[in-house]
Amino acid sequence: MYLEKLEIQGFKSFAHKVNLVFPSKTRGSKGITAIVGPNGSGKSNTADAIRWALGEQSIKMLRGKKSEDVIFTGSDKKARMGFAEVSLFFNNHDKSADIDYEELIVTRRVYRNGESEYLINNNKSRLTDIQMLLAKANFGQRSYAIIGQGMADSVLSASLQERKELFDEAVGVRQFQIKREQALNKFKAAKDNLGQTALTLAEIEPRLRSLTRQVKKLEKREEFEKELKTLQLDYFAQIWQRLESNQKEIEKQKNGIKKTAQALEKEIAIIENKINEFSAESSRQVLFEKIQNEYNNLIQQKNSLLRDQTLLRAKLDVEFEKQGQGNVVWLNKRIEEIHNQITNYNQQISEIEDLIKKEEANLKSKENNLESINKRLENVRAEFDQLKGSSILPFEEEKELEEIFNLQQDLVAKLLKVEGIDDIKELKNQAREISQKLSIYLEKLKGAKKQGADNIFNLQNQLEMLTKEKNDITLEISQFKLNLNIKNEKITALNQEINKLNSEKEKINQEISLSQIKKDKNEFAAQVEKQLKEIENKTNDLDKKIVDQGAKIAEFNKEEQNKKETLIALQKDFQEKQNQLNQYNQQISQQDIELAKQTTRKEDIENEIKQEKIDINLLVKHQPEKEIDENASNEQIQYLKRQMEIIGGLDEETQKEYMDIKERYDFLKTQSDDLENAIKSAEKIIEELDKTIKEQFDKAFREINKEFQKYFRVLFNGGNAELIKVNVEEIKKEEKEDKEGEEEKEGEEETGVLVQAEKFVERLKQKEKESYAGIEIKAVPPGKKLKSINMLSGGERALTSIALISAIIANNPSPFVVLDEVDAALDEANSERFGYIIEDLAHKTQFIVITHNRVTMHKADVLYGVTMGDDGVSKLLSVKLADAEEMVGSTRG
Repeated sequence: MYLEKLEIQGFKSFAHKVNLVFPSKTRGSKGITAIVGPNGSGKSNTADAIRWALGEQSIKMLRGKKSEDVIFTGSDKKARMGFAEVSLFFNNHDKSADIDYEELIVTRRVYRNGESEYLINNNKSRLTDIQMLLAKANFGQRSYAIIGQGMADSVLSASLQERKELFDEAVGVRQFQIKREQALNKFKAAKDNLGQTALTLAEIEPRLRSLTRQVKKLEKREEFEKELKTLQLDYFAQIWQRLESNQKEIEKQKNGIKKTAQALEKEIAIIENKINEFSAESSRQVLFEKIQNEYNNLIQQKNSLLRDQTLLRAKLDVEFEKQGQGNVVWLNKRIEEIHNQITNYNQQISEIEDLIKKEEANLKSKENNLESINKRLENVRAEFDQLKGSSILPFEEEKELEEIFNLQQDLVAKLLKVEGIDDIKELKNQAREISQKLSIYLEKLKGAKKQGADNIFNLQNQLEMLTKEKNDITLEISQFKLNLNIKNEKITALNQEINKLNSEKEKINQEISLSQIKKDKNEFAAQVEKQLKEIENKTNDLDKKIVDQGAKIAEFNKEEQNKKETLIALQKDFQEKQNQLNQYNQQISQQDIELAKQTTRKEDIENEIKQEKIDINLLVKHQPEKEIDENASNEQIQYLKRQMEIIGGLDEETQKEYMDIKERYDFLKTQSDDLENAIKSAEKIIEELDKTIKEQFDKAFREINKEFQKYFRVLFNGGNAELIKVNVEEIKKEEKEDKEGEEEKEGEEETGVLVQAEKFVERLKQKEKESYAGIEIKAVPPGKKLKSINMLSGGERALTSIALISAIIANNPSPFVVLDEVDAALDEANSERFGYIIEDLAHKTQFIVITHNRVTMHKADVLYGVTMGDDGVSKLLSVKLADAEEMVGSTRG
């Protein structure tokens, strides 16, 4: 990296823009540029321009009194300028400067109104950024890179501390010192801010603790409230859902009973209509009297014929006796008796058959009733089983009920197989036993308090009633069947008697026929028999009519009996069904009462839920994880409410104050933590930088000391020179031990980052005291014994200063070096030696030399001449000496 060009405009005497272009590397040298001119022409202003562009803040160093003195002030012929601007153009091809450009332009501009700005490659920048950038490139505005007028001797006459500042830049630790200074400033700022923050935290912390206690109570209340809400949700959800379920179940049972009752009402209405139809029929007494009169007339006619028949038979018997046939008379009487017996038997058979028809009709009616009862039993038993399953009867009761049911089924099976009266008596005892067991079971069932017990009880009553009715009808059916068997057996016996009588009658008729064949009949007997035959025929016709008319009377009586029995059955069925309907209505009323209880309970729960501000919709959807003990849950709810009342509420203003103070405290605490971290980080950085600075300084100091001795001997042809670090370590040793003792005691009393920071500051101060305070220069020319450099002559001082500057440049060359009339005090011989050194060092750095010395001019590659006209403006003239020498040589040739 080297300086390619210097551009000046409006700076001091350079009113017009001028450009100083410096040579690039030639023959292994980085180039030497000489600037010459008479005194007062403004040639040293070029050095000031470079120093100012690099960020010099001291106006005294720029040979001025105020900042606007760097701006062209004008003259009699030239008006003053409104601004001053200087730009340094660097070749950064080797990337010495930490910037991604091969050309680096550093510009500084200032206006008369005091505004100023820095630019890097025409982009505004900060002075700090420029200083850091240049420090990394090993030069700055106050370093050995720019040695102004009188500064060479000032190195010797400077104090130990001032020399130390020069050496800090000379050894290349300036960039680390800038970083250290920045870190130290951050450390101090963080420490001060941390102190203020700690004071503020100490002020608000007591109030925050007080508010925190109150808020913790509120948090405890919130925990109670959260637990209360969860418990209430489970508690009310379980109760609400149970009430909903119970209500639906009751409504379902009610609807089932209501449906059954409605069907029963329809049956009762049908029966009632039938009863009303029987009641509405007109009397049939007239019809019965007519049939009875016709029957009586037929009987009278038959009786009249029988009287006539008797008279004729008597006459015929007299005639047979006269003829000596008395046996025929007896046979005729026997035939008449047989005829009467057969007629009597037939009449009995007819009556029995009528009774059989009636009983068969009754049997069929009973069987129909039995079938109807069986269907009702099935329905009631199905409903009973359903309620039994839902109500979950105890196992013992289920077993007992099943045993009774099995006994009843066994009884029914036996009744269907009954053959005699003795069997029926035995079954009656078994039915009585079943009835007693049912009664005992019902008494047990009445004591049950579980849900659905009333319904089961009512159904059990129906089962008992229907079972009893079924048993009665089954007994009646068995009785009817037995009676029918007896009557059929009697008819069979009568038919057997009739058959016997007919056989006897046939034999008698054969005997009578034989008797009549033996003896011819007389005319009288023939006539009587003819009349008897006619009477017999008429009697037979009348018998048929009598039988038919008797059948009509029997049919009439049968119809009347059937109607009567049907009416009685209808009335009985009506009463039974009405009783059942009353029971159903009673059950419906009980269900309505239970529904009213459930509704009232739901309303009470709903009011509680509204008071607790719980959404009922949540209760419908919410499912508790497990079934809860409602009593225990209610006790816990009341306990939580009491605890919340004890804690009480928190005033909104207090809560707002807590939130504000907590927010401020958290912010300050975060800031405090950040500041503590920043302090620790800064401490670490400072310690690391101190270590780096010390190591680099010690290494470079040894090299500079070596080069200083070298160049001193070159310039003086011998002698001795040495650089010595001056410190106060031994002097302050005792003070340091006392200080450490105090820090240990303080450490016992105080802790924390602030205390540690204070200790760190003390350690820094102690390190500064213990570190070298400055640089002592010892220089002894050959043949002399001097104890102090103050005893050197002016020339010796100049040579010593040049030797020191050369040593610094040789050790840590900056991109360029500006020497302003450093060789002014040198004689011819020493000027030669100085020129040799400059020429030798030009391989390491670029030189810009402001001089009057001809030897120095001769060493330059480019020569700039500065003149000033009567307008007070410096002008520039440049010459490349190599080109000039060629021109002179060609002219001589």
